[in-house]
Amino acid sequence: MQPEIFRRIVHMAVPLSLVFYWLPEQVFQVQKVHGLLVFCCLVLLFECIRLKSNILFPGLRDYESKRIGSYAWAAMGLTFAYALFPLQWTGPVVVCMAFIDPFAGELRKKGSRMYPVAPLAVYFLLFTAVYFLIQKSLEPALLFLVAVAASVSVALEYPKLYHLDDDLILIAAPLLSIWLLEKVLLFIFA
Repeated sequence: MQPEIFRRIVHMAVPLSLVFYWLPEQVFQVQKVHGLLVFCCLVLLFECIRLKSNILFPGLRDYESKRIGSYAWAAMGLTFAYALFPLQWTGPVVVCMAFIDPFAGELRKKGSRMYPVAPLAVYFLLFTAVYFLIQKSLEPALLFLVAVAASVSVALEYPKLYHLDDDLILIAAPLLSIWLLEKVLLFIFA
């Protein structure tokens, strides 16, 4: 299997981690959020060892031989999301990150004129659909929050930052923007 296809498949499998929300609060007498933090620390420890050993295993890009791998960034983003945000927001954001990032990347790589409009539209529709599946309802204010989250995500997916991977950004930035906007809207309209 080509490395690019392998990376895309792994990326699109990330939403399977949402099973975290259905785990019991305690597993083997350990709070699930503590288990999540331990798992993230283990991923980061593995990443430190990998970087010190100069190992590049299948699925990593060449430039990741000297910097933190995208899987470690994703682990940090997922830990941040799962520890601090409810499923109603994290579910759609994680699903959108898993599918929109590869989709936008392919469009950009091919020089498609559909970029960034298509990723923006798909993000909006996918987020709304996943939110509805989780909540079984749609509030009018949600559409504004989704439009902002989609815009933030697609805008931040484009720049390639050396010291920060979009697998973290595409989880943290929309969640923080939703959280902040939700607080502002509640303050204004309460």
